[in-house]
Amino acid sequence: MGGLARKANIINEEKKKGSNVLVFDTGDTFFLEEHKYDADTRKIHADIIAKSYSMMGCNALSPGSRDFSEFGVSDLDLLAEKSSTDFISCNVYDSSKRILHEPYGMLDIDGFKIAYIGASSVFQDSMLHIKDPISQIRNTVNKISEESDFIILLFNGTDSDLDRLQKTDIDIDMVLFSKTKGQTNSQASSNGGNKRIPVFTSGNRGKYLNRIDVSIKERKSKLLDISKQKNNIKASRKFLDNKNKLNTKDVSLEEFFKDNKKVLKDISRHKLKISSSQDKIDNAINSFETIKVALNSKVGNDPDILSLVEEGMAKIVKGPPGGKDHKGRLPSHPHHGHNH
Repeated sequence: MGGLARKANIINEEKKKGSNVLVFDTGDTFFLEEHKYDADTRKIHADIIAKSYSMMGCNALSPGSRDFSEFGVSDLDLLAEKSSTDFISCNVYDSSKRILHEPYGMLDIDGFKIAYIGASSVFQDSMLHIKDPISQIRNTVNKISEESDFIILLFNGTDSDLDRLQKTDIDIDMVLFSKTKGQTNSQASSNGGNKRIPVFTSGNRGKYLNRIDVSIKERKSKLLDISKQKNNIKASRKFLDNKNKLNTKDVSLEEFFKDNKKVLKDISRHKLKISSSQDKIDNAINSFETIKVALNSKVGNDPDILSLVEEGMAKIVKGPPGGKDHKGRLPSHPHHGHNH
């Protein structure tokens, strides 16, 4: 769980710079696989995360299906208190069809109002009633659109629901996404993608952090994806550099390839792409840029959270009770701890 202390260190460093830092989590936050860990271990693990989130100032968390299935509503409420974090969801209701959490939250940063909505794809739980996420997201956006300048969706869902959302006209500015019951969610996005709404994932839990730098100068201007433009420039420069390696006469590329119309056309296209992307960056009004940060040993640890993690982990009894796993196999068995 060293990723918690490293994540906190990154957040603290940004805050020291005077940046307005918002911290969000898109769910499946507290779960550990039941067949590998006993109930006490899972509770200690969740307690560490909740207290760490309180210390790092997490703004909001949208619980995922595995959070509900592992802990249930009452235990999740306790974790919400320990984490001092807004648990939000616009489409999860109890068996009496009363909404469990606030559907959204809102922050005012220097007069700029940022709203964040929680949602999940439909999942099965005998104690809960989960409504269609797209319709509930639409209802929530319609309710808050007039009073908010920027809307973020925290979505623990399926690829098909995410695709459904992209095909709507729902006015959302950014989606922070984790795949429902995804084994790893390992593909951390380096930009918002090419669809209508920019979508970001964080990658393996505890392995990566997505830092998204957003610059807003005018409320209603479109967002420019700086990362995408920089990637365009990088790719085109690589093409031109490769052609320059063939240039043995120390002349312009146009002169060197004057007898090759196809290459000349490609050179012109890539130079135009570089110029166009750079012009967009230089003249951007509203923009975002994302940086995928590996939570490895190169990142420092927040000492308070590191201490919290170490104290919590010390409470975990190593190995299953009696030495046997859930199938009654001893540690000496070659498949000890495996789910088969």
